[in-house]
Amino acid sequence: MESMSRPRSASHELHETIGSLVDRIGVPGVEIVKDSACEGESKKLESQRIPLYFKNQKGRDTWYCNVDILFLDKSGLRVIVEIEETGIKPTKIYGKLLTSAMARFYIHRKRAKKPVPMAKRVLFVQVLKSPQSGDMESREMQWENIRTSLKEEMPIGQITDYELVYGSSGDFRSQKGIALLDFLTSFLNETV
Repeated sequence: MESMSRPRSASHELHETIGSLVDRIGVPGVEIVKDSACEGESKKLESQRIPLYFKNQKGRDTWYCNVDILFLDKSGLRVIVEIEETGIKPTKIYGKLLTSAMARFYIHRKRAKKPVPMAKRVLFVQVLKSPQSGDMESREMQWENIRTSLKEEMPIGQITDYELVYGSSGDFRSQKGIALLDFLTSFLNETV
């Protein structure tokens, strides 16, 4: 099980790229909450975790996971973004989705006055870093198969919609980033 206080590695280039990208989403009434790994170095003054819980009470017994980015609106938690830079195997991809799907509330230690429930429609987006070497074609085919199978199985727990995207930080600073922004903005503009 993931530790609630694990140490951070020094470089989270893809996390920072996606964190900077989502700052450009301008949907009225939507709040973006980001893990400190998704902030630029100048904003990493305080470590911030984004914990999800099974019950509306905060505690180690009800904590299921930490995620990288959340989008909240008046209906509750609308979008979860999970970014994977290393160890991108099917078990980890499915595991991150399942622990988030079984959670029901976001409770932050400082920010939230009360638990934030999942909305009626919740999108889970996984952003995977493409490998720099090895058999990239077979890895990307595997990810496409995972994406297809998970989309066919929706809903899973609290997650009703799913998307998996992959690339390098540079990819997300160009066309892939624009496509991801358009996709997220479209989903967030839908009425729940």
